[in-house]
Amino acid sequence: MSTENLQTMPGGRVDHDMVSVRQFLVICGGYDCMSGAVCDDLLIYNTISCVWKRYQPPIELEKIVRYDKICAFDNKVYICGIEHPLEIVHHIKSLVSFDVTNSK
Repeated sequence: MSTENLQTMPGGRVDHDMVSVRQFLVICGGYDCMSGAVCDDLLIYNTISCVWKRYQPPIELEKIVRYDKICAFDNKVYICGIEHPLEIVHHIKSLVSFDVTNSK
């Protein structure tokens, strides 16, 4: 998974999900409010070192993060993609896990 350190807080992302794991805030999904582009990356903020990192996953996550749900257990973040949020019954299309402490 490729990573990029960011100097400032990323802006312009709306309709995203967020969860905390230990000292990390993890932001996933949403879209850019100016361009409308889907955000298919993970943003992780370390609340101790005050550093933002952007992770570009090696797999295509556009279908996951467009209608995503996120939760955390232990050091892992789990992201599942559903078909559409307006459906009465949500069908999970995909499930991805990410270990925040070692970036895997």
